[in-house]
Amino acid sequence: MKFLLLALVFFFIGCSDSIDVSYNDDAYEQYLQEKLKKREIYGRLVFPVSFVPKSVNAFELDSNLKKTHELDVSFDAKKKTFEIEKRDYESRYLQITTSGLWKNFDSSGHEVTFESITDIAAVSDSLYLRLFSHLEIPRIKQLVKEGYPFVTAKNKAVYELFSLYRDTSLSSLESSFGVGLSEQLELKKSTTEYFPYVLFFYGGTDSAFVKDIEKFRKSFANGVWQDSVARVKSADYLLKNYYMLYELLDDWALKEKLVRQEYDYCYVLNYMSNVLSKSYDSMHCTYSGQTFQISAPTSDFYKDSVVCVELESVNVNSCTLFRPFTDLEKKLGACVYEKNAKDVTKEYDGNTYICRHPYRYLIPDSTNVENWKLKRDD
Repeated sequence: MKFLLLALVFFFIGCSDSIDVSYNDDAYEQYLQEKLKKREIYGRLVFPVSFVPKSVNAFELDSNLKKTHELDVSFDAKKKTFEIEKRDYESRYLQITTSGLWKNFDSSGHEVTFESITDIAAVSDSLYLRLFSHLEIPRIKQLVKEGYPFVTAKNKAVYELFSLYRDTSLSSLESSFGVGLSEQLELKKSTTEYFPYVLFFYGGTDSAFVKDIEKFRKSFANGVWQDSVARVKSADYLLKNYYMLYELLDDWALKEKLVRQEYDYCYVLNYMSNVLSKSYDSMHCTYSGQTFQISAPTSDFYKDSVVCVELESVNVNSCTLFRPFTDLEKKLGACVYEKNAKDVTKEYDGNTYICRHPYRYLIPDSTNVENWKLKRDD
């Protein structure tokens, strides 16, 4: 798996480099100048309903990614779309920002600004501003400092962000590993689009959400989530609140009128399992009923046991969930779905308990769901 991921990184970097290297070619320079003329840029804000946008602004940037002047933008808050004046651009680089309120925990919300930086010579006239656009910017700037061409840096940053919670081969992205991956990325699964938000819910308030996103951006400038304490807090929150977060993402998808078959709870649960595996660095689910002890010292669950639960899904091949042991499981062992498993009885504190191994298509709606049942005489 590590070899495959490394190969894919070199693959898309190579694709991007092959385009950026040609910037010194006379023919490409002429093509570039044409790409900067009479451009009418329009786009869409891709955010859940918890973000209430108030404005969109755009700025032309110089080769050092510094603002030169502001552009005229028309913004439709209801449709979450925007258009930038038709004009000739002096520079290839464009910054788009949207300001508004993040209202998930608090009724009043908290002010936040999300931003994006784009090479308009490498993309079409249609742009998307999303959380990824905001998270990637410090990483892009760091890579540019290291000598990466801008397009390559942007694509690499997107890949690294996906790798935070995706443990697959990223096969759905392979066809987009060319120029402008960040802009071309029309994510097929709404869970993929919305899931990154829940990584920053661990603060419990809207102001903490905004603050923790900014902390993450600085931490991720070197391509990894260097703040291990924050990362474990995020994992703890997912482990405690998996069902609530699943319902929240489901609610977001419905309110945004996303196609229902594009949303499958198993993608959410698999993403959560991947985050936990990487954050706790000690868990990789291979079968239902497999148990682990959390070894991260800063975790609220330090030395506690968790169990891998297998669930059914229509749209994905496998679906796993990590959940903490219940009180009885701490004494009797885990009771979860296991293929071809027979009923198990155990004695504890003068009582007999039975595990009938629940069906695998039910999501436990709480970390306290108890599958061990008290066996009573007929």
